Amino acid sequence: MRRLATAAAVIGTFSLVNIVVALVRGKYAAFMLGPDGVGLLAQATMFLSLATTVATLSMGTGIIRYVSQYQSTGEESRLGDVIHSSITLQIGLAVILVAGVLVAVRPLSHFLFASVAYAPWVALVALAIPLMVLASGLGGPLFYGFLEYGTYTRVAIMTAVGGLVPFVLLIAFLGVRGAFISLVVVACWGAGVNLWYLHRRIPFRPLFRLRLVTREVKGLLSYGAAGFAGGVMGLLALLYMRSLVVRDLGLEANGYYQVVYAIHNLYLVLLTNGLWGHYYPAMCQAVDNTERVAEINRAVRFSLLCFIPIVAGLMAFRQPIVYLVYSSEFLPATRLFPLQLLGDGFFLVAYILNGSLLALGALRAYISFAVCQNLMWVAVFWLFMPRFGILGLVGAYLVSYVVFAAFNYAYHVKVLGLRLESKNRQALSWSLAVLVAMALMPGGSVFTIVVPLALLGLWAAIVVEKRELREAFAMVRGWLASPPSQEAFSSDGL
Repeated sequence: MRRLATAAAVIGTFSLVNIVVALVRGKYAAFMLGPDGVGLLAQATMFLSLATTVATLSMGTGIIRYVSQYQSTGEESRLGDVIHSSITLQIGLAVILVAGVLVAVRPLSHFLFASVAYAPWVALVALAIPLMVLASGLGGPLFYGFLEYGTYTRVAIMTAVGGLVPFVLLIAFLGVRGAFISLVVVACWGAGVNLWYLHRRIPFRPLFRLRLVTREVKGLLSYGAAGFAGGVMGLLALLYMRSLVVRDLGLEANGYYQVVYAIHNLYLVLLTNGLWGHYYPAMCQAVDNTERVAEINRAVRFSLLCFIPIVAGLMAFRQPIVYLVYSSEFLPATRLFPLQLLGDGFFLVAYILNGSLLALGALRAYISFAVCQNLMWVAVFWLFMPRFGILGLVGAYLVSYVVFAAFNYAYHVKVLGLRLESKNRQALSWSLAVLVAMALMPGGSVFTIVVPLALLGLWAAIVVEKRELREAFAMVRGWLASPPSQEAFSSDGL
């Protein structure tokens, strides 16, 4: 578990910087644009994220796996085949996707914003798709595949911090229009930084070459299909549901949901990046089921020990957090926190198990689970929204991930022989009890702060071992004395 914590610390450096940048962006956008403007910007940002994921074919996991494998075995020709095929596929699809958006820009604008008035801005945002592909579809996976974690962190920090300047200036002078323009400007900056560091840090040459190799394309597309089910379908489902929110409940309601969605993305990445940096490569390298089960147990333990304290803090201080990060106009969003955070707990369990499925190459099971989860999310939302309004979106999220995590766990028990350690079963039980108690707690009183913190203390006294506390303090002292660096991720460290 120490290596997992180290992974989270190294890659989490960017996550912490990104949180600060995102908080500044959120506060500034809330002050300058209000709930309606934030709702518009959220739709445009989600559209760009979905389009980028489609253009990359969600093959990042495959790129990392094959680049790591061929580099370690010294298969230079196959390494080049993978890199060049991935570049050709993604850039080609990005260009086709931009053309498609320009052709269908009016109906797309109506779908996203319930109005064709935003069609020119949708067309503008579409121009950022190829630029985003260069950064997230090629830069990130190649840095990971070549074990350049320090470079990845540096690039990500430069992109996040540097992108804040045009965001602030363009909104200050142009309002909502400036927010749309900033998406393209920031994408240009991110692509430039990634290309610069790819040229400097990735040793393979020639790095950029347009060609396709059939056997590598098949492997990449198999992982792309899994990524499509898990990533693209999830984004598409959420974009569709948020479009219904805009149509039926208004931009303001979408702005409220953006608060919990943004916070979800900010704090969970502290855990998921650490898992991605250590857990997935370790699962790929594990030689037998015994070691894989041990890795899953370590990942579950580490995630719970970090997740519950964060959630308790968010629940206790959700009102001042929303007020400080956004504004008093967004305080109605606080009623969405309990169901969203409870759902995040099941999301995290499913995320760990999904990493196992990808490492095992159980892509059919991964795709089946992901498709069913997204279809259930949409179906339950249809049922919930007429009665519960925007609460129906977070309620449907919770229901879908409860079922998703349960079936995924049952599959691992049957196929992998997964058996959680007794201390992890106890931790899961107490964590669920604490999360449910927090979710059921009425808001609007001093108990909103006192009860989550008291529950956290009770949970820590029962779940956390003294040895784990000593190790945590020792690691923190060590990091403060000598911060973890990329060398922590040498091939031996993994």
